[in-house]
Amino acid sequence: MKDLKWASLLTAFLYIIGGFLMLLFPGKGALFSCIVIGAALIIYGVIDVILYFMLDLSELIFRNEFVNGVVWIMLGFMVIHYRLSLQKMMPLILGVALVASGFGKVQNSIVIHRLNASRAQVPLLLGAISMVFGMVVLFGKLHVESLLFQIIGAGMLYSGVSDLYLTLYISGKVKQFCKAHDVPIARIQEAKNAEHVQDTDVQ
Repeated sequence: MKDLKWASLLTAFLYIIGGFLMLLFPGKGALFSCIVIGAALIIYGVIDVILYFMLDLSELIFRNEFVNGVVWIMLGFMVIHYRLSLQKMMPLILGVALVASGFGKVQNSIVIHRLNASRAQVPLLLGAISMVFGMVVLFGKLHVESLLFQIIGAGMLYSGVSDLYLTLYISGKVKQFCKAHDVPIARIQEAKNAEHVQDTDVQ
């Protein structure tokens, strides 16, 4: 649970940083987005590798964090190294990322509903706004690059702040749910690990 929480918080902060950079320097938005994405992949990779070596032996079996981490790190350095070639693809990639952020908020709404918590409709509204930003970027036919990256920056900033709020809100509700139903949070992680092992066995 903590791993998922910190990964979500890290993603939210990267969205916020990327959004600020694009709003402040829209003319260099494509370059900044390459650097931010590359740095994010490297950070994710390093975290995965560190988490792998922190696992107990019982948790180590059938886990792929080490390999995944190395792959993320390599991809991150490649994105930064080939940033000049990738700049034209950035609006497409970031537009898809904004739409994906919107669907992530829909998923958060489902989680909140299943926890019997209030405000389950709030993530739906927040997600719809993220999707609108993404659709404008993908299909808005904005030919002025500075304006395009200002819209992307605003969308990323909005998505980062809303993701940050939802991550902290859901984390608190999960703790309340576990306390109310006398379910240790470790049990949730054990179920997740068991599910991962079953998936590996099927493959």
